[in-house]
Amino acid sequence: MVTARAAESGDKVEKLVLPANLSLGTLTSKSGKVYELQGTVLLSTESEPGFSYSPSSAVLNDPKLLLSLEHLPLFSVRIASEIGAKQLVLPADFVEKLAGIKGLQKLDLWSVSIDRSAVKALCGLSGLKSLSMVECYFVDEIRNNWGLEMAKAKSLSSLEHLNLHYLLPADPVIDALAAAKSLQVLTLVDSPLSAGSFAKIVAMPNLTSLELNNCGVDSATSLTFLSIAKLQKLALGPECLIKAAFLDKALQKRNLVNLFVGPIDPAINGTRLRQYKTSFNDKQIFFRCEATSAAP
Repeated sequence: MVTARAAESGDKVEKLVLPANLSLGTLTSKSGKVYELQGTVLLSTESEPGFSYSPSSAVLNDPKLLLSLEHLPLFSVRIASEIGAKQLVLPADFVEKLAGIKGLQKLDLWSVSIDRSAVKALCGLSGLKSLSMVECYFVDEIRNNWGLEMAKAKSLSSLEHLNLHYLLPADPVIDALAAAKSLQVLTLVDSPLSAGSFAKIVAMPNLTSLELNNCGVDSATSLTFLSIAKLQKLALGPECLIKAAFLDKALQKRNLVNLFVGPIDPAINGTRLRQYKTSFNDKQIFFRCEATSAAP
């Protein structure tokens, strides 16, 4: 039996009676306390609102086990395959059960296997504010077109944070996101984008953080990102050669606080690069670039 700290006056206490012979996963409170879901668990839900849940494989195989948690305020769910272990599969019926959790705002998937039915189920999560799908494996039938399903997702209109790897095709999703006024953080990795999509990203009104790695960004395009009005953090991958014009413009951007970029143009020699680094430091902009042969 795992018990939260003593309940205070006015707290709502949630009693969960769970199978004693298997784990249903773990809950993590915002204060960092971790609860193993097995046997009987007492939780003070008003003192620790918004739990993060990591389901066990038992729950993924039998989503009905989630019913024990249906009244618990779950803020986020994270499903991750352990390094070196067999890749977990994301069942569509598990995702459909998640849709019934009213407070769910964040879904984090890392290195899990996803098929077409699971993608369609993800598209139905209309209340999400944050979606992360990192290093996931997509089955052959959808590997090259799962972006078309994502573009139809109800969740895109409410998202504030989006982190996707291997998005194919990427342009339809950017088209759908162009109408999403709430998006603040966009991270795309290994997701080739067209010039038209870059223009739509620049036009996103509330974007504060943008990370594009191996998305086909060139030197000219990188300059346009600095015109995003509210941008505070910009990270560009190694495919984009950073030139002096970009660095000069970045130094003039008032609200920029973090800049992570790829290789610097070799024409910017060691002394000049040190001067740029000093200037960014003076502006209180955290600046990091890839090492080049010309760097000190």
